[in-house]
Amino acid sequence: MNPLLKYPLVVLSLVAYALTGWIVQNLPLQAHRRKRLCAETTTRYCRWGLRLLGIHVSHHGAPQPGTAASACIVVSNHLSYVDILVIAAQHPTLFVSSTEVERSPLLGFLARCGGTIFVDRRNPRNIHQEQQIIASWVEQGLRVCIFPEATTSDGSNVLPFRSGLLEIACQRHFTIQPLCLCYHTINSRQANQAELDVICYYGDMEFLAHVRRLLQTRSVHVSMTFMEPVYSASGTRRKELSDNLHKRISSTYISARTEHASTLLP
Repeated sequence: MNPLLKYPLVVLSLVAYALTGWIVQNLPLQAHRRKRLCAETTTRYCRWGLRLLGIHVSHHGAPQPGTAASACIVVSNHLSYVDILVIAAQHPTLFVSSTEVERSPLLGFLARCGGTIFVDRRNPRNIHQEQQIIASWVEQGLRVCIFPEATTSDGSNVLPFRSGLLEIACQRHFTIQPLCLCYHTINSRQANQAELDVICYYGDMEFLAHVRRLLQTRSVHVSMTFMEPVYSASGTRRKELSDNLHKRISSTYISARTEHASTLLP
């Protein structure tokens, strides 16, 4: 799509999403029904967003029964805000994000439209309460995505995982769906480090400048690999669970990058 056409369409889509999100948040419904409707609405808009941005998703593996659309914790690596579009477009999902995002006038409002759960990663005193909030939504049948890296990376590897929010999986024995995202090509070219910076948003990158560069991109290919679910048994320690998940996702990411030729789209 012509980048000049993308700009107005993206603006119109964001306005429509914001208006829809505001309406949903103010509907006289029970809290869990509003959350679910926020996630379902976001899925529809994200599917359109992927088409608009020329982002093609190939799937490897498949969500297991019981993890496809509800009542589980999704654990994924994190490279960009684009990850949220890719994941949410597959199934209605609530995301866990930082209070820094919540305080951003634009991003915070858009995140609230999607039913995002905000946590203060810099204040460990709140972690128990935040764990209970996340657990309550999963127990009400919702799908919640956690990015244990707690930040985005440059795509060279998967950063170490923080285990704090995984404690709830150990305590409540929630099903965990490990997920690996890997961006393979930008404009049909292999995504080397320079190309990855079109997608990866990290460090001190300026948000609007990064978005403008993304909108000038014609096509992106990303693979989404679903791994076997993890069921935490009684006595499982969160650090053990975190290390296991990191090992699996990191290994899958490395394999996906080295075997990208077999996943290229025509």
